[in-house]
Amino acid sequence: MEKIYPNRARSHLVETKSSRVFQSIIPAEWMLRQLSETDYGIDFLLEFPGLNNQINGRVAAIQLKGAENISFNRSGFYHLGGIKKSTLNLWLGYESPVMLVMVDVTSGVVYFKSIEDEFRGRYGAYIDNCSDTVAFDFYPSDQYDSGALLSAYETARLLRRMDRELPSVISLYQEFARLHISRYRRDGHMPVDGDGSYSASSPSGQHRFERRLRDLYDRVHQSSILIDLSWGIPPVDEIMRNNAWEPSWSDEMYEVQFTAVLDYLDDQIIAMRAKLSDIVDRYPSYWKARRAELVEFARTQHTKLSILYWSDRTQYRRLCEGM
Repeated sequence: MEKIYPNRARSHLVETKSSRVFQSIIPAEWMLRQLSETDYGIDFLLEFPGLNNQINGRVAAIQLKGAENISFNRSGFYHLGGIKKSTLNLWLGYESPVMLVMVDVTSGVVYFKSIEDEFRGRYGAYIDNCSDTVAFDFYPSDQYDSGALLSAYETARLLRRMDRELPSVISLYQEFARLHISRYRRDGHMPVDGDGSYSASSPSGQHRFERRLRDLYDRVHQSSILIDLSWGIPPVDEIMRNNAWEPSWSDEMYEVQFTAVLDYLDDQIIAMRAKLSDIVDRYPSYWKARRAELVEFARTQHTKLSILYWSDRTQYRRLCEGM
C-alpha cells in the first residue's frame, strides 16, 4: 500500500517564490532581514546603506504579497483586496515606513506601493470605508525599480516629518509678521537692543529682538529644507557686514541691518507659502481632514509685507497681539 504524505499548500509555495524573487532583484548592498514572526503585517526589514556602504539606520518595513499570473483589469490595475484595517493601522503606526510589495511569481515582475503615499492619496476611500478591510490597486507604473523604491522610502520619511513639523509654519509666519510690523524700517542708526555685541551665551534678557530675529532666521531655514525649497540667504552676520553704515558699528546689530534680514526673509516666506500650497494640494483630502488650518493658511494669498503701506497692514496687526 502506497504511503500518504502531507502536501505543501500552494499558497506556501507562492509565498516562498515571492520571497526569493524579491531577494534576487534588490541591490546586493541592501540588507534584507526576514522577521521570525510574519503573521502581523510585516515580513522583512530592508536597510539602505548610504555612501561608501555606511550603515546609517535607514530602514523600511516590507510586507510581501505573491500571486500567479497577475493581470490588469479593463481599468488598468490589479486589485489586491482583503487587507484588514487593523493591518493598515499597524503599517501607518510602524516606526519605519512600510512598502507593500506585490510579486508575480510566474513572470517574476515585482510591483510596490508606499503606504504613506497611498494612504494620503486615497485618504477618503480608506477613512470612509465601512468595511473591516481595505484594498490596494497596483498599476503598471508601480513596477519595481531600485531607485524608485528608495525614492519612495525617502518621500515616506519626509511625509511623516511634514505631519509633525509643517503646522509650525503658521506660528513662524506670525512671529515674522510681529517682528516686521513692529521693527521694519525704524531709524537705521539706532542699535536694535543696545546691548552691545550679540553672543548666544549672553545673559537672559539681553538682545531680546536680535535673538528673536536670529531664531526666526533659523526656523525659516529649517522649514525651507523640509519642503525642499532653495536657500540663497547669506548668514545673518554677513548681512550685517554688508549693511553697516558706519565702521564704528562693529558687530552690534542696528535697525537698518535688522530690516535687511527681514527683507531676505520676506522673499523666502512668500516662496514658502507657494511651495506649501503645492504640498497640501497633492493630498487635499488628507490635509483638510488632519490640518484644516494649515490648508487655509497655505491657500490664502498674502503680499510681501515690505511693499505694503502702514495703512494696508491692518489684516496683519492681530498677529502682533501678545508681543
